[in-house]
Amino acid sequence: MKHNPSTQQSTQKPNSFFNGKNPFVRYPNKASARGAPVQVPHGLASRDQASPSFPGGDSVQAPRVPASRDQASLSSAQRDTTAHSPKPMPAVQAHASPSSPRATVNQDGILKFLLDMKYARKSQLLKRFGDNDQTRSEIGQLLRAGYIKSKDRDLTARSLLIPTLEGYKHIQAGAKGLLLAEPVKRVFDPMVRHDLILGDIRLRFEELNFIKKWNSEEMLKVVPGFAKLMRDLPDAMCERNDGNSYFLELEISQKSRKVYEDRVEEYKAILEMDEIKAQGINGVIFLCTDPKVLETLKSVTPRNTKAFSVLPITRYLKDFILEEVGA
Repeated sequence: MKHNPSTQQSTQKPNSFFNGKNPFVRYPNKASARGAPVQVPHGLASRDQASPSFPGGDSVQAPRVPASRDQASLSSAQRDTTAHSPKPMPAVQAHASPSSPRATVNQDGILKFLLDMKYARKSQLLKRFGDNDQTRSEIGQLLRAGYIKSKDRDLTARSLLIPTLEGYKHIQAGAKGLLLAEPVKRVFDPMVRHDLILGDIRLRFEELNFIKKWNSEEMLKVVPGFAKLMRDLPDAMCERNDGNSYFLELEISQKSRKVYEDRVEEYKAILEMDEIKAQGINGVIFLCTDPKVLETLKSVTPRNTKAFSVLPITRYLKDFILEEVGA
């Protein structure tokens, strides 16, 4: 995906990828110009869970969908937030000022999720944070505080909720130096469908316990130096419970064969970088909504490597309907 120029001007202090002191980057004592590995930040209210089997697919160990959704569901008591995971960074704390209401931890979690994903439908927030009166009330409080906005006067399940600059500043004030994805200045209509499908994929992967951590394109944009490694950032970087990670690309429209060839060649080079290898990033998964796109991508990806997987989106969203995404 190409860089979207729609983010607000950063209010975070600039930090060099190679010699800065960002808490999310592990720096060796004597880091060379290209020797300091990328460390992607932990998210607020992350859904770290006990490590399940993460069986290999035909490539890049693509996650396998369990026989039933019930088998994949885990209660909060069953989640192990420490197994096979590094020591988590401090979570964003709720912050209040005389001119703003005190936000609950769950409200901060909703804000952080919206910043990560650019925006989401109300139904997606209810699915992730609980389909109950409390979550609905907290969404309403965030709207009244001006921390999120919607063009709909009366919210429905399909209403698009967007974080505001005030919401970003509210989270940032309590973040104590943690990196945060920045709010979008405007919503580009051609990208909404793509972004909402991506949100559904994240929710599904978390529901099935496929991933320990999801780092969105918006978050990768603010990781110092990460954008310099890649011409176009991936839609997401997912960390599995075993510590290995992969890039995720969602393709919903047909592009020329040359575009796909160039993208695959770029990923080949990226996966050979020391900075990428040091973080256990060992592959790319392309998820496709269109069978023609699927076949084109399969024809341009190497067959003798496990670094690339090209899969239909219905592998994970079996009831997927493009026009009803996020409903």
